Amino acid sequence: MRKTIFISSALIGGFLSTEALAVSCPAGTTRNVDCWECGSNSACIATITTDGEGKKTLNILPGSTYIQNSTNDWLTNQWLNAIQDVDAINIASGVKNIGREVFKCASKVTEVVIPETVTSIQRDAFAETGLTNVTFSGTPQIQFLSGFGNIQSLTHLDIPDSVTWISSSAFSNSGLESIKLPANLTTIESSAFENSKIKELTIPNSVESIEAYAFANMPQLEKVTLPDNEKFTSIRTNLFNGSENLKEVNIPDSVKYIDEYAFQNCSSLESVSIPANLTSIGRNAFDGASSLTSLTFETDENGRTKLTTIPFAAFEGAAITSLTIPEGVTTIEKLAFGGATNLKTLVLPDSLNTIRGQAFYNTNVEEIFCHETSEGRCANFYSGYGSAYSSGKISTGLKTTAMKTYTIDGDGVYTLKDSQGNLSYFASINDMLKGSEGSCPSIDVCKAIISAAKNAPIVVNGKTYANLEDLKAGRYIRKRIYTVEEAEKVSKPTGNTFRLRYK
Repeated sequence: MRKTIFISSALIGGFLSTEALAVSCPAGTTRNVDCWECGSNSACIATITTDGEGKKTLNILPGSTYIQNSTNDWLTNQWLNAIQDVDAINIASGVKNIGREVFKCASKVTEVVIPETVTSIQRDAFAETGLTNVTFSGTPQIQFLSGFGNIQSLTHLDIPDSVTWISSSAFSNSGLESIKLPANLTTIESSAFENSKIKELTIPNSVESIEAYAFANMPQLEKVTLPDNEKFTSIRTNLFNGSENLKEVNIPDSVKYIDEYAFQNCSSLESVSIPANLTSIGRNAFDGASSLTSLTFETDENGRTKLTTIPFAAFEGAAITSLTIPEGVTTIEKLAFGGATNLKTLVLPDSLNTIRGQAFYNTNVEEIFCHETSEGRCANFYSGYGSAYSSGKISTGLKTTAMKTYTIDGDGVYTLKDSQGNLSYFASINDMLKGSEGSCPSIDVCKAIISAAKNAPIVVNGKTYANLEDLKAGRYIRKRIYTVEEAEKVSKPTGNTFRLRYK
């Protein structure tokens, strides 16, 4: 036998109602046995009747306005015990609000029809029921929606367009696999869909705010389309945390803030594009996104981002193989890309002035591209206490390329030899430094090379080394000599760049 809840006209959005009609238990009924006061000031009266087949129906009587307990908004234990045994619920015209937990544990009821005058359903109103179908009849007026968490039997729901607010935990821990969200929705509160079984979500462009944990720990979630409007500016803390099958999500251009842990442990996420207008990423935001193979930082028409800092462990464990940090970024914090073991190629901006210790710890960086003006900083990122790069993880077996490698050779005549063996001759150091064809890419590099060849003191970035062996001893760059190569075949970044490699 099918059990049904019929809810007729009138529940007002989540707010206490003082409206009361003179409703009272009818003759022949006993209070708190088969007749209940279910609202403040007799705002709701309910009876339980049994038909000839033994079917029990909970009836909210005409004149009721607000279904709740008359004391502290909590229904009595007698009420809760009674509704566990009902097969159907019939709510008469006049009710404006279904209060918190009022039908909780009515496990025999499988369907509910919400009438058009209902404007609010509060938290856990239908929790732990046997609902499989929810229908909003007529022209719905409901604006505030909650109450359907902890229902494993409900797998689909069409929410009417009148709803503007989905409340905290509205569908958490539910069996929902699909849902139609309303076109006029503006707010999704915290944990609204947490731990539900929805596979795909398209958030209407009307949504302005999605609060923390709203889509966290959703094991079946694979794709999310976030709203595209100027008022949607934040991806809140832990929003998708633990949704391990999430593969695809857009980050709209309107987003300025991605809070901490927002995508943590989204281990199936494959691609992320960070908008140029983003100003802040929280710590551990994409930590544990172990399938992330594509990470793009978008830039404005001037080639810059508004993001200045990449924070602690933001992309720790990512699967990226190459990474371009855009102009505008000044700081990369500790472990920002730590454990990104596939990372081999890194492009750093001229704006960068700080890389914290272990920012690229346990990566396999082989090549670093820097602007010419950043030469010393790029090298220094490898040196000193708390190296930004994992000790012993820098590849030593680098491929030979056609790019020029400058060394000094010969006595009396200054000679530059590139990696293909081509020679350029100069009569003096000054000629070599004039910038003629085949010359060193920068004065400092030339001076270092020439001084090393003469076994004379070497000055690099204002520091003096007694000779080549002193330079190699680790006081500059961990017992490695760097060579400078023209980035002839590199598309990014453009302009005067060089490639820093280790031998």
